[in-house]
Amino acid sequence: MHNAARRASACDSITTEVGVTLSKKTWNTAVYTNAIEFCYKDIDCKLKDFMNSERCSDPDPNGTLYLDFLVDLVGQNIRNSHWTKTYFSGITSTHPALNGHDGLFVQYVAISNSRPEQRITIDENAGATYADQKLGYTTGYDTYNAIHEAMEDSETLREKGDTPIKSTRELATNYLRWLRKEKQVNCCERDPQTNVYTLEGLNIYGRPIKVVNEWDKIIKAVDGEGNPIFPELNNGTRYTNPHRAVCTYKSNEPIGTCDSGELSNLDIVYNPYDKKTKVESEYDFDVKVLRDTDFILAM
Repeated sequence: MHNAARRASACDSITTEVGVTLSKKTWNTAVYTNAIEFCYKDIDCKLKDFMNSERCSDPDPNGTLYLDFLVDLVGQNIRNSHWTKTYFSGITSTHPALNGHDGLFVQYVAISNSRPEQRITIDENAGATYADQKLGYTTGYDTYNAIHEAMEDSETLREKGDTPIKSTRELATNYLRWLRKEKQVNCCERDPQTNVYTLEGLNIYGRPIKVVNEWDKIIKAVDGEGNPIFPELNNGTRYTNPHRAVCTYKSNEPIGTCDSGELSNLDIVYNPYDKKTKVESEYDFDVKVLRDTDFILAM
């Protein structure tokens, strides 16, 4: 507010700058689609198991249990796919499930390449083999401590609320085991009920650490024969940055779609002539880091 005496007349107002910066980033949604076709016998054992465990005694004259099974089976995989699209997709990726738009990790890396104060390096990620990528004794603590200090040094982040550290599980477990052995109560509170350190209540100097199991599952995903599903993340010898952590706030990484509320919807059609069921899904998808200054990446 400015002194009103500066007005030319009593009906004037004085324009002032309130420090609000609007994002100039726009959505560039990519279209993803998939279709699965199978007959009842293809999933006979899984179907029986589902019905026996869920509602085996219920009558099913309209095939309701069968449709519920399909939604449960395929719908969960679609939700898993959204995790992949959100964090690991890349325009330059060669895998069709990853190619389409740049996910959050691609954006975080690109931004932090020119903002070294927002990037913490985890040395073990550079290991040439799985064994070489095993975390050192203090790596978990060192990483989270560096993130916390970078957050304290950031003028845009230190006063923000709700800024947990999201982390891969192995990194969090490494920190947890170090805490249990070293008993460093000054950096991490114990569970008030059990008086022990737990993965669910993990923190550093009061900042929560949230394990994102989906990250580990995507990076280390293999098919039924043990072959890596995403060679770009796991080439059979080493993982691509298996240890990761990000600290920001939820509204700084929004998801954009032209199909709001429709991402879990499936089109399911059963053809009684050939006894096959076809499941289709299609949606637009994009994700953005809105404010380049408002995150810390450890990788």
